[in-house]
Amino acid sequence: MNDSAGHLVGNEVLKTVARVMRESARAEDLVARFGGDEFVILLPRTGLLPAQAVVTRIASRLRDERYMWAGRENGLPRVSFGISWFPADARMYEDKSRARIARDSAAGAD
Repeated sequence: MNDSAGHLVGNEVLKTVARVMRESARAEDLVARFGGDEFVILLPRTGLLPAQAVVTRIASRLRDERYMWAGRENGLPRVSFGISWFPADARMYEDKSRARIARDSAAGAD
């Protein structure tokens, strides 16, 4: 955004994204700019499905947002999301365990 429209417009886009994220998050959630054009939302005590619902709500709202540039309204640039949770190592061990069980089951079927 900064390269094509300049820093002032880029800042407006970032402020719009931050506002939508704050408005879409719950009261206990924490929205923060991580750096550059990256944001983080901390969702305490939240499982995968509720986290996906928050992401879906934010993505839907962002598709409807506009900003002004060159005398006309423009849609926000494309955004992408990822979901991770703490402790991340616990998830890694769960995934390894599931993979091991699946592998052992497949080996026993031979």
